[in-house]
Amino acid sequence: MTERLHNFETDLLGTFAGGDESTTSSDDSQTPITPEIPGYRILSILGKGGMGQVYLAEDLKLKRQVALKVVAGGAASTPEMLERFQAEARAVAAVKHPGVCHIFEAGEAGSIPYLAMEVIQGKTVSELIREQLPTPKQSAKLANDIAKAVHACHESGILHRDLKPSNVMVTNDGIVKVMDFGLAKPLGTSGDRTRTGEIIGTPSYMAPEQASGVVKQLGPECDVYAIGALIYEMLTGRPPFQTSELMQTIMLVMTTDPVPPRKLQPRVPTDLETICLKCLQKQTRKRYSSALELSEDLERYLNSEPIRARKTPLWEQGYKWSRRHPVLTVFLAMIGLAVMGGLAGVSFHVERLQSELDRNERLFNESQELGRWLVNDHIPALARLAGGGTQRSDLVAKTLTHLHQLQLDVAADEKLAEYIAQAYLQIARVQSDPAFATSESLRQALQSLEDALKLSPQDDSKEASIQSTIDRANLHLERARLFQQLAETNSASDEIATALSQIDQLPKPLPPAGEVTRLAAREMELDLNLQQLTAEEQIEAYLSLLEEGQLLLDSQTDSDKGTEVVSNLAWRIGLLLEASAQAAEQNRSGEAIDYLTMGVDLLSQTEGDSTRKTFELTDRLSFISEVQQSDNQLNEALQSIQTAIDLQLRLASEIPDSSIIKTRQAELLERRFEFEQQLQLVDDMLETAAEHLQVSQEFELLDPANSQKLLQRSHTLIAQAQQSRLRYADAVDHIRQALQIARERKTENWPRAQALEFADLLDLTATLIVDQANDRSAISSRITSLEEAIALLKESEQIYRSVGEDQNSPEDSAFWKNVRQQHRFEEELDRLLLQSRETKQIR
Repeated sequence: MTERLHNFETDLLGTFAGGDESTTSSDDSQTPITPEIPGYRILSILGKGGMGQVYLAEDLKLKRQVALKVVAGGAASTPEMLERFQAEARAVAAVKHPGVCHIFEAGEAGSIPYLAMEVIQGKTVSELIREQLPTPKQSAKLANDIAKAVHACHESGILHRDLKPSNVMVTNDGIVKVMDFGLAKPLGTSGDRTRTGEIIGTPSYMAPEQASGVVKQLGPECDVYAIGALIYEMLTGRPPFQTSELMQTIMLVMTTDPVPPRKLQPRVPTDLETICLKCLQKQTRKRYSSALELSEDLERYLNSEPIRARKTPLWEQGYKWSRRHPVLTVFLAMIGLAVMGGLAGVSFHVERLQSELDRNERLFNESQELGRWLVNDHIPALARLAGGGTQRSDLVAKTLTHLHQLQLDVAADEKLAEYIAQAYLQIARVQSDPAFATSESLRQALQSLEDALKLSPQDDSKEASIQSTIDRANLHLERARLFQQLAETNSASDEIATALSQIDQLPKPLPPAGEVTRLAAREMELDLNLQQLTAEEQIEAYLSLLEEGQLLLDSQTDSDKGTEVVSNLAWRIGLLLEASAQAAEQNRSGEAIDYLTMGVDLLSQTEGDSTRKTFELTDRLSFISEVQQSDNQLNEALQSIQTAIDLQLRLASEIPDSSIIKTRQAELLERRFEFEQQLQLVDDMLETAAEHLQVSQEFELLDPANSQKLLQRSHTLIAQAQQSRLRYADAVDHIRQALQIARERKTENWPRAQALEFADLLDLTATLIVDQANDRSAISSRITSLEEAIALLKESEQIYRSVGEDQNSPEDSAFWKNVRQQHRFEEELDRLLLQSRETKQIR
């Protein structure tokens, strides 16, 4: 029913000159019967859709032209639909604002419902974008007018729920008109005429809470998000999220932050990008609280005033500030150049920064402002710096040098100490960035966290002391996490114990932040001591912590840290359920998937789009796909792995020189290939294999010495794809390339896994050579191919025997498959040789 009403209202676009997809061409074979609506004279038909027609009509009483929409036949014959139609029409008619398309009358003539609306001459925003992207200023002005109109709707108690470029028109006089209230609902109502769980709206423009289908949670922030999506498309020419698959788009809306507009269109001003991205925050509390607040910030931007969406960095405070602090201004500019220099000249700018620092000891008179700038601007920019490896490491090292100098020269400044402690924490997160992390960088991160602990504030006030204790406990947990990554469990356990001890010494009741830290520590402690519990005891322990965490979230809804902890707990329960199901051969995959999905959904709701968060989400989605595969949910598995690939691809575009990210891309593509193979999507298999080869070649440019394994896998996948397409010649070409690479990788004492991989490759090569030969008519060619294939299989057999695979192996083992294949080929070879001799005798 919702869809039908939506179609009814979107067909109304045919009313307006320049309307888009809803209009019907004049060559339609069926001419509708012109209705008789008392008080109106039909002049012409403007458009026709599946739910009815739109007419240009004259209001006989008021002597004005109107757009008259009537519902066709039985489309609105049910009392429920008629009631909803009339209720929505009355609600929209109550909105008095020039930016809202006016409804003059809603009525019923006989059994035919109708709407009389103003006629608008103009173009939709979608048409304007298609013709030419508006300038940033034009985009901001349009968005400001839309926001004012939407605020008027909210003031009248109406939530639009379907704002998008095709539902906003700009008249020939430049006036914005918001239209199509087919999905509108009253604000403040606890219920809805649609079912909870039903997705209402257009996925590319709907807010995450709307995409979830939980309609009772929608508020004004839902429309604010949609305006943000409109701004995004006006700035970049595309919506924030758009794929060919509906559910894939919805998953991206719920789990992924959009690519910043300036990455797509560098001309976009930073302030306007900031406004846009604030609208598009996943959590409602982080958006503008109303369309009016958004409008006010847009006006600040249009008037060249500081916007409220972010705290303006010190280096943007203006001319007067720079005149008061000339030395610091020069220093900040130097570091800014170093950050923005990226890979092309970072070292040069860092050297100049160092020399400038040495010459200007007066700089430290402004040390607090410098510390604040490092925390709020410089290090976050460093974390986002495109490129990594040596260049970013150099800049991290230089930044640490200046932090150490600040720490020595102004040790008595407690406020500065607080800033430097935060800076060390942020630097530690850069050092442990999973896109570039090594054992060495993880140990450097541990030292940075140690420095942060030494500098953590010691305030005498009770409230400040409690918060600083919680902060120190969190630093110990950060160190515990790094020790876990380094597989140093004893050190991790000591850090967790220290954190718990500090929290337990605080007065009760603990503040919410303390409860969250305590829960995080207990979760990490449980993780380290799982071996002491049975499988069922492990699940029960995590379920108990999860229940506590959910109660915490209910009382502290804005805690990113709490959401992340509960996400981890749900994820661990899902893992344990799946493991216990496998061990006991029980079917608990459905229950496991529920908890695993909860772990993904909660993690996606946390703030920001850090590398670590994206890595974790891709790992989780990949694992969910494996569970779905084992539960025979192959289409769902393919969808999960595609979402993971999209996340990883976006990360790869932002950090193009990380070999770690390239490797993960290749692994995810190989998983997708496996699912496509099981679903027999042969063309998709070839496309995936080609993408895998492209990633391998990109990896080769970054790390030539270690690229052979990936290239070998790429050629193997292409060969398998071509085999499925019966393109045996192409398959053999690629499998020979893969085999050549494998021979180059072969070592005298190679690992067992590599030996078995090589043996499998020999078996596949043998099979493909024979398949190709069977396409030929010449017996001699087939004999040659069989002889080569048998030789490859014998080589493979020897490898199996060398690693302990022999006649004692199970019948379905690779060894026995190899032996049986040899026998088949030998029998076929004997048959062909006999046939060849007989042919020669006849001749």
